[in-house]
Amino acid sequence: MKNILSILVVFSILVTAGGCGAPQQKEINVEIKADESFHLRVGQTVNLRFESNPTTGYLWTITDKEGYDALKRMGDYKYIPSSGRVGSGGIQIYTFEGAKRGKVTLVFEYRRPWEPLTTPAARKYTVRIDVH
Repeated sequence: MKNILSILVVFSILVTAGGCGAPQQKEINVEIKADESFHLRVGQTVNLRFESNPTTGYLWTITDKEGYDALKRMGDYKYIPSSGRVGSGGIQIYTFEGAKRGKVTLVFEYRRPWEPLTTPAARKYTVRIDVH
């Protein structure tokens, strides 16, 4: 009888501890300084952070998007200056949420909006996201 009771106690501890793993992050930040690939869970939010200086006229824009329906864009981009000084750079942030399973490819170009698309972008990064 003691053996059965001991087994039940150990079993109940294991079942209870099974849900005590490391919690999954609800929001992740990814610094984009080159082409990137990463995984995102459905319902999880990602902040894509780009070094930017809009005082020069350059902004990060999405110029191509494949599988975009697997993401939900959470508003327009945000800009956070690195300092209060005029002309200083900062961080431009695009926020997305995983909406459904799928593979997403986003192409971001750092360019001046008034220049023709035939003008090469100052920088260009491809971001691949596997939403699961």
